[in-house]
Amino acid sequence: MKKQNILLLSLVTVVLVNYGADLNAAETAPEKTVNCGKAKGKITIDGDLKDWAKAEPAYVTKSDSYVEKGKVKDDSDLSVAFYTLYDEENIYFAAVVTDDEVVTRQKDGAIWQDDCIEIWLDNADDSTTPIMFADDDYQIGLSPQSGGRRSAESYVWHNPDADLVMKEIKVSSTLTDKGYIIEASIPIKVLYELDPKSQKVIGFNISVCDLDKDGVWTHITWSGKLHSDPTQFGKLYFAE
Repeated sequence: MKKQNILLLSLVTVVLVNYGADLNAAETAPEKTVNCGKAKGKITIDGDLKDWAKAEPAYVTKSDSYVEKGKVKDDSDLSVAFYTLYDEENIYFAAVVTDDEVVTRQKDGAIWQDDCIEIWLDNADDSTTPIMFADDDYQIGLSPQSGGRRSAESYVWHNPDADLVMKEIKVSSTLTDKGYIIEASIPIKVLYELDPKSQKVIGFNISVCDLDKDGVWTHITWSGKLHSDPTQFGKLYFAE
């Protein structure tokens, strides 16, 4: 009996040590950041990023992001270079997506079931719990055109003023030989507590939804291990 107790105690100790190591690793993981620069000229929402030359990318890849669901074989299967800019009137988002199968058939609030980029904002950068959504929190979906749908789609979830944002957002996309490009603009005035002139930073995350023709749906997150948890968001810094 004594030997059994010693063995049990040893197993419990190993579990606790490993659990503590996992917690420490999570606490010390470097925070992800992206700089949102001020646009130097007019940004035209047309699915062509020729006017985005000075934008700094953030990358969503299998090697440095978290696959929440599904599978990603490699960067040619699914990877994203994501960009942000702002000017006096709008904040802009764009993504160059490598995706070996572009599948979009859904509309409105169901676009996340297809290929879709999700943008997560915590404009006050003040979340202390894993639950959205306050007035300054937004989930914004951007989904490209494809053979199954002739135009890009956008949608805004959960925020009390989601309908207002959806009326004002502009989105466009183009298909490429490796996937798709998508870009969008949103007027700053319709995003609660967003003011790049006075703010230095907001909470920010990107997640990518990918539906393949075999029905496998994948969800990969840039920052943290749960796309919708604002305490795991990275930071977006406004720069001139």
